[in-house]
Amino acid sequence: MESISRSALASGQQQQLWIDLDSQKYWITQDAASLQPGEEPEEANLIPEQLWLYQMITAAGRFTSGTVSLNFFPDGTRDFALLHLREVNTDKFYTIFLNPCSPSIRLLAREIYYDETL
Repeated sequence: MESISRSALASGQQQQLWIDLDSQKYWITQDAASLQPGEEPEEANLIPEQLWLYQMITAAGRFTSGTVSLNFFPDGTRDFALLHLREVNTDKFYTIFLNPCSPSIRLLAREIYYDETL
């Protein structure tokens, strides 16, 4: 995800990270209009199979299925998001925290929610 931020900064163009929670795939676009709703590009990547991304919380709400997009902007900011993952073999839980006002992305070794990010 940090590479997406760097790419948006370097190119001066907004980048979108798309995550399909049902298929456990993700892809990056610069032009969201190039895809039809529900369409997945050929170059979609699989989330590593030892991890299960089971929930995303964004400013738009809480998602456990479907496709969710996150924007990374040329000024270094990005959409707020909490991505909840479970390590399949060990049942350890993790949260990836995208703070819109911070250039760093935090990986926490537990599940956290919005009120814990304030």
